[in-house]
Amino acid sequence: MNMGQNDQKNKKSYDILLVEDEEKNLRLLKKTLKSADQFDCNITTAGDGKKGLEYIKENHYDIVISDYQMPKMNGVDFLNKVNEKYPSDTVKFLITGHGNMDVIKRAINEAEIHQFIEKPWEADELRSIIYQVMELKEEREKEGSTDLGEVEEALETVREFQQKMTDRISNGIKEEKLIFEFDSSSQFNNFSFKLKDLKNATLTNVERNESKYIVSVKLFPDSYRKIR
Repeated sequence: MNMGQNDQKNKKSYDILLVEDEEKNLRLLKKTLKSADQFDCNITTAGDGKKGLEYIKENHYDIVISDYQMPKMNGVDFLNKVNEKYPSDTVKFLITGHGNMDVIKRAINEAEIHQFIEKPWEADELRSIIYQVMELKEEREKEGSTDLGEVEEALETVREFQQKMTDRISNGIKEEKLIFEFDSSSQFNNFSFKLKDLKNATLTNVERNESKYIVSVKLFPDSYRKIR
């Protein structure tokens, strides 16, 4: 895709930290992002989580992308530490094996990643995912919310159930469980990203059935203090 001069001038530039223990994959990730049409980037690479944390202590990154399967410190533990230092400023991506839903669930709940990327990833898809997530983050910061169709309907269902639970508060705290089905990883990621904004709503399980994502959410009344 060729971009005009105005588009080139308006391209966003991001500072990105890549963490991957396999040198071949690290070089490929860097090459893939450097060739993006949608954005420019300054890239720092680290061969393991420990080295990545050293960079995090000294620098701020707009985006951190980490592989999950690494020696000594896996990607979820690494991104969890990144989240402790930069809970909202840094966008976090986890690269994981196909269909590894237990890892994805933990990454969303503990490290509060913004999106997961399944192996094997395609170069165009990877660049597009990063661009879309960054655009969504910036749009959320400007406007507060975005209409995402089925995703927004699912979130509204969570809000409505919490309100009903609050109305029945005299009966004591009662935990509820809701199940949603999404047709794509993009919908699932957008839902989990926005779910973190809701008090007392936690992703408890994710299952993949062919191309669909079956998502379980546990919730308590929103009138109670935040429950983790």
